[in-house]
Amino acid sequence: MDHPEYTYGTDLPAALRLKETAEFFNPLATKLIEQVVEKAPETAVDLGCGPGFTTNMLADATKSRRTYGFDASDEFLGFAARNFPHCTFLQHDVTSLPFPLTADIMYTRFVLCHLKKPLEVINAWLSQLRPDGLLVIDELDGIDTELDVFDKYLSTAEGILGSRGGRLYIGLSLAREKYDAEILLNECTVLPVDNAQAASWFFPNTQTIWCKNRYALQHVAPEERRLIGEALYQLKVSKNNQSDITWRLRRIVLKKRDPV
Repeated sequence: MDHPEYTYGTDLPAALRLKETAEFFNPLATKLIEQVVEKAPETAVDLGCGPGFTTNMLADATKSRRTYGFDASDEFLGFAARNFPHCTFLQHDVTSLPFPLTADIMYTRFVLCHLKKPLEVINAWLSQLRPDGLLVIDELDGIDTELDVFDKYLSTAEGILGSRGGRLYIGLSLAREKYDAEILLNECTVLPVDNAQAASWFFPNTQTIWCKNRYALQHVAPEERRLIGEALYQLKVSKNNQSDITWRLRRIVLKKRDPV
């Protein structure tokens, strides 16, 4: 099974960027989880927990007795353990089975887009659920924009993930797959995002990842990288609440089938 790579880094700037995205996406995930969880589970697991913001959300949304975050990064796990001591964080590659424990509910966001064989991974995860356990998945169907700078950034982001075997917009593929589970939900949610907010998510990667990633160095000239970075920075600090960019978020909820 393929292994996830940290395309966007595991340092403090990466953790802070994930904090920003969590502030936007966590309320959406909370609402979905509260809709599908009928009673507080014994054990909840955040797959690819990073610095723990999604794990904390999962604990609050499920009211689980025990909430765990799995990740392979020492840096992220250290950050998570310091900031969310009510959760337990374990160093584990989420593509490696068996897991250290079985769960009643698992959640993952923007992890499968980094993997070469996401369907294989999803079915493996399902095997680590308890009977009637749930797997909740958030990935992207696409990002639509009318701004040239966002379009250029996203084209490069697609290329960077593709060069590693992933797919930025894996949600469209996941929507058509067949799973070893009952599909409780399979829908796309359209989310307009303020220009300044989107720029604040994108800008840091132009200053860090783009300066050392092979794909970015080969496909984006230094002057173009500088201009894209400057344009994103100006949008970031403008506090522009106009939205010329829209996320299409694929939401999938799978329920483990009873053994035959």
